[in-house]
Amino acid sequence: MRKLLVIILALSIVPIMYNESMAEKNTFFDSVKFIQYLDENTALEEVRNGNLDTYYYRISSDRLENHQAREGLQVFDSGGGSYSILVNPAESEEFNPFANKEVRFALNYLIDRKLIVNELMGGYGVPSISYYSPSDPEYLTVIEQLEEFNFRYNPTIAEKIISKTLKEKGAAKIDNKWQIEAKPIEVTIFIRSDDPIRKSIGEILAVELEKIGFNVKKDFGDLNKAFVVVYGSNPSDLKWNLYTEGWSRSAFVRYDSTGLGQMYSPWFSNMPGFNDPSYWNYENDKLDTLTQKIYTSDFETQDERSELIQEAVVEGVNESVRIFLASKIDQYVVNEKVNGIVNDFGQEFLVNLPLSMLKVIIMNL
Repeated sequence: MRKLLVIILALSIVPIMYNESMAEKNTFFDSVKFIQYLDENTALEEVRNGNLDTYYYRISSDRLENHQAREGLQVFDSGGGSYSILVNPAESEEFNPFANKEVRFALNYLIDRKLIVNELMGGYGVPSISYYSPSDPEYLTVIEQLEEFNFRYNPTIAEKIISKTLKEKGAAKIDNKWQIEAKPIEVTIFIRSDDPIRKSIGEILAVELEKIGFNVKKDFGDLNKAFVVVYGSNPSDLKWNLYTEGWSRSAFVRYDSTGLGQMYSPWFSNMPGFNDPSYWNYENDKLDTLTQKIYTSDFETQDERSELIQEAVVEGVNESVRIFLASKIDQYVVNEKVNGIVNDFGQEFLVNLPLSMLKVIIMNL
């Protein structure tokens, strides 16, 4: 896996750095050298000292927060990543409060997106409620629809919605704890402990759910464990109710045809159940129809395309199976003496350097 990552990165860099227009100026690389360190601090110092030209992975904002920390470095800000909560909506023999759309939707008022951005992300991000964030070209298409939701951190509203729904389902609150059929209602949050921000998001959400009256079980793990517990289990087994997700994008796209399908629609195999025929699967024919039309360009005008996107985003937010929290602004560093770096709006940066050798460091994701 490690060797494959290096090869992919090398192949992705070469076309950027050598094309016909650049060939006319004799701009090319004789070789690209990749070096791996396990310590981010060491990697950062190597770039600062000029032993490495660039670090091909994002740097935590707290390591670059003042002039002294940036000495000897060029720092590039780039968007593209995001945080979200994946919600398990499965029907099960055991009561699952999030099988109810209203309870899922109420989470939008229970999560303090500004706190996440300002405190956990150090201000390097923007609150978002949908797949399209303010840094996306398509955001202008849906901004009016998103503003109508008017989500604000308001646990009182969240509790009212959740209480009303649970009572309608036969639940009762006894000693400030929700029960149904004389059993406490337990919520399991799978929290990515290998990411400090997502770990904090999970901890904060757990506290909010406990205040409302749920018993909360916190299951910590990395991506490997998530592949087993979240993406690799039958949702109806309720091994998880909520999962702290993180996303990264590889391009800045004006006319996106796949994003809404990937993030909201069952047909793309990225929603709970993941189209495994032996599992319970989330279904939404409306989202499937809308996003497949976008994907296949089944429209005749720009206005018709915009309407499809608007409907799909509104339906996705209303369903709240995947709830977006914030889009990230990642920071990348290059030695101050290196020229020819072009910042990429989508993610990371592009390299265009007339050097005989470029030394790049990467780390495991």
